[in-house]
Amino acid sequence: SKGAFICSLAMVVVPLLKSVSGSEVKPQLWAAALLAVSGTALLVGVGGATGPNVGDLISGGSALGFGAMFFRMDCYAKQKGFDAVGCTVWQCITLAVAMAVWLLVSEGPQGATEGVLSLLSSDTSTLAILAWMGVVTTAGVLYVETWAMAKVDGAEAGIIFASEPVWATMFAALVLGESFGEKEVVGGMCILLACLLTQLRFGDQKSEELAVQAQ
Repeated sequence: SKGAFICSLAMVVVPLLKSVSGSEVKPQLWAAALLAVSGTALLVGVGGATGPNVGDLISGGSALGFGAMFFRMDCYAKQKGFDAVGCTVWQCITLAVAMAVWLLVSEGPQGATEGVLSLLSSDTSTLAILAWMGVVTTAGVLYVETWAMAKVDGAEAGIIFASEPVWATMFAALVLGESFGEKEVVGGMCILLACLLTQLRFGDQKSEELAVQAQ
């Protein structure tokens, strides 16, 4: 749960990076980020008797990596002629290389080879699961995410992605029959409210957007 919370801090990294780079970050996005972080803390729970460890460091690195990705994608995706498909292909190649290196380092050449051969010789259901994870939940999701980044602010996107544990909790309840209490409900509502807050447009913001559209 602590790892999930640390990873969710990516939603704070994006507005921080935008501020450092000189870009304007609307106050409502800061408020939405803090609301989403609070909601995540309630939803997944933050605790444990152990102090900081290597896992926390890896989770922090993940948050920084995702935050930096949203920040850079926010810059490139809005450029004229941006190719979402090509960008997705390079993301998949980068993921594949990184995972292959991790497998070699953690298992060694022989262990990695045996593991891959074991997976390839698995039953049909296992291969179907692998195909689903590779094509749909990796390549497909990356494409939709990349395509959407051309239309959504990077800070907004980070907060919207913070709703992932809400949907995970809902599917766990519907499919697996897991139960959750009042704290989880409040946490989920906080995250969804944060997503809604990013989409609200107030008087000054509406005027600015209309002026941009008129140009």
